[in-house]
Amino acid sequence: MTLKWIAKIKQLPANRYRSYIRAYIGLFFIYGVTKSIIYFAPLFLYSTLKDTAAFGAFEYSLNLGQTLATVAGLGMHGAYTFFIYKQKKQQLKPLLHLVYLVPPLLLLLLVLAVPALLENTFTGSIIIGFAFAQQLFAVTFYKLQHQNIKATIADTGIYLLLFLFTALIYSGILDYRYSRWTVFVLAYLLLMNFRFHFRQIKGVRRLTRQDWKPVFRYGVYSTVVLLLVSLLTTSTRIFAEFFTSLEQIGVYSYLIRIASVIIIFHRVIQTLFYTHIYTSPHQRLDRLFAIVLAAVLFFAAAGYFLPELLKGARYPLIVTILHNRALWHTVLFQAVLWTGFALMDLVLYRENLLGAYVKVLAMIVLLMAATFWTVHLLYPLSMQQITWINALFIGAATLAQCSVLKRKGIYYKYTIGLQWILLLCFLVMG
Repeated sequence: MTLKWIAKIKQLPANRYRSYIRAYIGLFFIYGVTKSIIYFAPLFLYSTLKDTAAFGAFEYSLNLGQTLATVAGLGMHGAYTFFIYKQKKQQLKPLLHLVYLVPPLLLLLLVLAVPALLENTFTGSIIIGFAFAQQLFAVTFYKLQHQNIKATIADTGIYLLLFLFTALIYSGILDYRYSRWTVFVLAYLLLMNFRFHFRQIKGVRRLTRQDWKPVFRYGVYSTVVLLLVSLLTTSTRIFAEFFTSLEQIGVYSYLIRIASVIIIFHRVIQTLFYTHIYTSPHQRLDRLFAIVLAAVLFFAAAGYFLPELLKGARYPLIVTILHNRALWHTVLFQAVLWTGFALMDLVLYRENLLGAYVKVLAMIVLLMAATFWTVHLLYPLSMQQITWINALFIGAATLAQCSVLKRKGIYYKYTIGLQWILLLCFLVMG
């Protein structure tokens, strides 16, 4: 198969071949730089503040904002792909843009009326949530236009903003105040509002109730799915806030930012093949996902043995890993299991199986929350145990995704085989 692929490349005209190489190398370079900013901008803030508790509080707020983003967007980025790209219903565009346009304007009026709200971390999380939702729409918009580099940069927007904010603090131009960070995010939110939605709502009055109903039905299911996915995959710090200290959350945040570098590869694939995921045969996607999972497993294995290879090192990064070795190993597994889950997620959106998906996800998230509280009643939970439980349920959720697809006659045999191997390794080594 590999030889056939190489033969096809050789048949391409030389100039076209070079343009492919330039495009993909450029994309991987941009992706590497921007994703490094995503994972390391918070670490830059951590080293600038030099206060683990303050960093833990900031990360908690950022994480809560990411969770609220699932509700703030009302699932319209998925609806945009499904109705505009797949079903070609261009007349629905004004409605989808209107949903994004109104809430940021209301938030602006609210903080102008009560400026003290800018210092409130919950208000800040709401603004962050809407900014992430707008950012997700921007990424989807650019992917559908095959503008992958713009999609990659847009996906990094809030973290580029955080990098700039931290640089201003580091240079002494600003002192750290949460309200100032909130103003930065609100300005970014309004800028995206102007860029994507102001000029796109013309014609919304011509739409009837029959036009609105399928969009919002899809949006409601998509919103619930996104919320449940967020609670399952990115809300470890929110659950941990009930059981551990902000210092422990800060250490976990530090480690997950490092471990998340292994996710970069699969996110590149998702960007490159976003439209193909909605149109390609499932057998082809199964092979692609299996290759991505195998590559991610390789990088995770290298990270797993990193502490053994760097014993005695005095770099702060290595010292933190060495002092929290059990948590580091669990975080690596969590990142890989998270990758497998994210790969299958888009397939369920493609097949519009959100109704069945919601039921399965709700059951898994409730079981995970019940497990946290049950174990906590027996003895105090550590950050490592919270991460281990979360990783286990992410792996179970991936198998559940495959089960939902199988009911429709869609079977990803290579992907699910690798997922079982990964889960067994996790149970043995975790």
